[in-house]
Amino acid sequence: MAVLAGLVSHNTFIYAANDDQSLAWKPAIEFEYDNFQSSRFDNSRGELSLDVAKFKISNRYISVDYQHWNVDTKNIAELPFGDQQSKPIKQLESFNISTGYMARINPNWRWLNTLGLGVNYEKQINDATSVNLLSLGFYSLNPDLDIIAGFSYRYHPVQSRILPAVGLSYRANEFEGWSATLGFPRSFVNYGFAADWQVSAGLAYQRILAKLAKDSVIEADGYVEISNWQTDVRLIHRPAPAWEVFASLRYIPFYEFETYNQRGNRQDTYDLEPTVGAGLGVRYQF
Repeated sequence: MAVLAGLVSHNTFIYAANDDQSLAWKPAIEFEYDNFQSSRFDNSRGELSLDVAKFKISNRYISVDYQHWNVDTKNIAELPFGDQQSKPIKQLESFNISTGYMARINPNWRWLNTLGLGVNYEKQINDATSVNLLSLGFYSLNPDLDIIAGFSYRYHPVQSRILPAVGLSYRANEFEGWSATLGFPRSFVNYGFAADWQVSAGLAYQRILAKLAKDSVIEADGYVEISNWQTDVRLIHRPAPAWEVFASLRYIPFYEFETYNQRGNRQDTYDLEPTVGAGLGVRYQF
């Protein structure tokens, strides 16, 4: 399965597949807190753990997303980077805004286009802006099954790339019974075993590429990228039609920490040992 752009979340498929105009402008608000337990750097006693708080408000046409990454390190003297005396990073901030429009070409074809801007940074935002473009076509094989194809482009001072996008979506708007989306950054299979309960299992990719502070002990005025693949099991409950509460358990088999200098040239790549995590969240649809 080729990749879908990082701009696409599983909610994008829901909006793109849903023709209910009554929901088009009504916003949804979502809060989520994720914890990733300490993971040791390979060939080192230094450790890294993450706490990520997320806030998102969106409707079918616009989405605003803020994330706060609390980065904690242990055994600082044993870390493979920094000055071995002070915490190399305390926190990272991420702010993204995107807009999109899905047009119905004919009964079988729909076309989704989005444009997004984002900044990820430690202290200052200069040279930290990314631009994301996405164009996806949805072809309905039947009322339940969509084939998705298109491309994405991302501009960033460190990394700019264009990628093909291919995916498959099955009953994306349905809460009860089986549903699934295969793509990137999250592929998942859901099963709603009651009118208000659903379980989801999937594979997800999470990353942040952020501008470091001018006085960073890692790379002054440089960049850091933290990325991981994670498998998860999520339990979702809808106590009322507008409310959704969810909890997840995660296993992170692949974890990577990369540094870049101020010109955007990769300096070092560090692998971390597998670890586990958990998350809690709530979503309200007005």
